[in-house]
Amino acid sequence: MENLILTENSINIEEAIQNSSASSVTAITDVQIIQRNELRIKIRRPSTGTGIKYGGIVYVFDEETGQKITETKVPGSEPELWATIKDNKLDFDEKSYVIGYGPNNTDQSINATAATVRVDSGDIFDFNSSRCYKLNVRNNRVTAKYRVPNDFANVKSMRIYLVEGNELKDSNHAVAGVIYKFSSSSPNQGTIHLNFPKGKELTVGKTYTLCLNVYSWTREIAGQYFTFY
Repeated sequence: MENLILTENSINIEEAIQNSSASSVTAITDVQIIQRNELRIKIRRPSTGTGIKYGGIVYVFDEETGQKITETKVPGSEPELWATIKDNKLDFDEKSYVIGYGPNNTDQSINATAATVRVDSGDIFDFNSSRCYKLNVRNNRVTAKYRVPNDFANVKSMRIYLVEGNELKDSNHAVAGVIYKFSSSSPNQGTIHLNFPKGKELTVGKTYTLCLNVYSWTREIAGQYFTFY
């Protein structure tokens, strides 16, 4: 049985797991300021899951007020791509912004900025992504760690669950129907447990995928697959 436990001193191991080919994340990995009112961001996002064909949206928020200034749709389902944001209302040389990216097919009332970065008078910093990966696996329990940006409003829209196979799927495929549902008081990062009832335990040698999604279109924003031994 697989039994991997990470501690505060296991940062290098943890980062390797998060960035492995088995992991799906939503992240802004690079930013280039082209001119005063234009920049490009490089986006990494899951290549499987419900609704990837809908693409995503890049948002620009005023850092001080949190007000949305502009948004740009990003079509397609490529796992990595560059997106351009250009608007005459923007001034990346002098003002401060939060740039966010999230899936396009979630409820419009849900702030699903699953990856963010700050741009302050030309200074680029504070990259935040969405991740979900296993810490410990037993036949009747999976312990997972998750993280979404601090700017992710309405955390109660998130769900974590396990599906069979090596691809992200919606929660209708959750193993044994077990779904961890967040509340409005849940933190933006932490550890959760998925407990499986007797008779619904994991099968040795089978591949499973942890999924982190946002409702109601159940768009998966992060996850990780593994084989249970």
